[in-house]
Amino acid sequence: MNKSIRILSARDMPVYRDIRLRGLREDPTAFGSSYEEELEYPDQKFLDRIAPSGVEGHALFGSFEGEELVGVIGVAQLGKAKMRHTADIWGMYVKAEHRGRGIGRALLDEAIRFGAALDGVRRIRLAVNAKNEPARQLYRSRGFECYGNEPNALFIDGEYYNEELYVLSLSA
Repeated sequence: MNKSIRILSARDMPVYRDIRLRGLREDPTAFGSSYEEELEYPDQKFLDRIAPSGVEGHALFGSFEGEELVGVIGVAQLGKAKMRHTADIWGMYVKAEHRGRGIGRALLDEAIRFGAALDGVRRIRLAVNAKNEPARQLYRSRGFECYGNEPNALFIDGEYYNEELYVLSLSA
């Protein structure tokens, strides 16, 4: 099967919307947003995630097997002058039936490469559900270090979830 990773474009909006909603529905503790909220979003909101107007240093990567979008990850350099040395990784998701095959690792590596190439970026941050051991292991395997824990960061179906905060320091 033909596998590829590339930056998503506006033409990918329908498949991106589908995978994003699937991720929110099937893995609600992995995201700060909810399926119910984003189900009501107009297409323009999803387009703005793919290609926000006037924003540089932003990419939403997709992993494809043939024509099927099987995983996504976003990376964006912070916009404020005092924070432009930082890029954030967000929205990572791989369809359950495609996990354990290196797709998440390849997406993360691509996001790190992109973030590290941005002018002035010296560190990359992300947050992860403290109970998501496979994701935590993946991030640590790529050099991310946990620098904090946000107690009760998410409240889902009557239960609180902590998030761990990670940073990858890049060489100057």
